[in-house]
Amino acid sequence: MATEPSRTGNRERLDCNRYSPTRKANIIYTNVSRTTPTSRRRIYGFLAFMVMAVWLSNSPTKAANEHLTPAKPFAHTLYLRQGGNARQWGCLVKLWTMESNWRVDAVNKHGGARGIPQALPASKMAQFGTDYRYNYQTQIRWGLRYIKTHWNNNACNALKHEKRVGWY
Repeated sequence: MATEPSRTGNRERLDCNRYSPTRKANIIYTNVSRTTPTSRRRIYGFLAFMVMAVWLSNSPTKAANEHLTPAKPFAHTLYLRQGGNARQWGCLVKLWTMESNWRVDAVNKHGGARGIPQALPASKMAQFGTDYRYNYQTQIRWGLRYIKTHWNNNACNALKHEKRVGWY
């Protein structure tokens, strides 16, 4: 089991579950303060790089790479948790593929519906997050709630209606 580094300079790996983030930061700071100025610059550079990487991974610019996100596995997990079954999941995949091809930036040219579930108006999805314009998770949460409340959690009924009437 990993332990706190000793005061003698024995630096072992920190146990992620054992210490709070504040305590981990204090331990790292203590170890960094004992190093040479050159080593400190390298460590601070690395930490700055990590902070930037985390910041960029959570920024709206990741919408540019939306085709790389795991939207379907996320939706599958949530749909099964809310009571859907494998057959209904297949219908949901077909429905949202027809509607938006699972793209967060999809826009219906005729009515202006947007996102993976094609919400009209798109601002309806804001009840699940202000990032609804570029976050697939927010859009999927809203879309699954819509299926649950309007179609009794049965995506197959929504798909049938979509094919028959042109909207769900």
